[in-house]
Amino acid sequence: MNETSRLIPSGHPGHESPGAREGLILDVGGEFGGLVLFTDAEYEGVEIEVSPVGEDDTRTHALVLERQAGSGVAHAAVYVELPRGDYTVWHPVGSQWGVATIEGGSIGQLDLRSQP
Repeated sequence: MNETSRLIPSGHPGHESPGAREGLILDVGGEFGGLVLFTDAEYEGVEIEVSPVGEDDTRTHALVLERQAGSGVAHAAVYVELPRGDYTVWHPVGSQWGVATIEGGSIGQLDLRSQP
């Protein structure tokens, strides 16, 4: 793990994605960053898609999972490696939900809780 990698616990035993039991390794640096999207609990188990702004057909997705957050829990989708730039976040019904900016070498956050 390089010095810009971060470990984010998944809190979701048995999920089969890489690192889900022990945490996710975000390998950020140079032109790549990570993204954490916080959602309401109702989205647990739902895949949330993102795409570079203006490239609606070039999407990637991450699964919303319950994750340990300090002494509580949060529901979040984590994108472990995205090229820097602005990303459209797509609501599961297909409409635009928000825009996130990814900076190289850092982990961005977007809070989508309690938004329709």
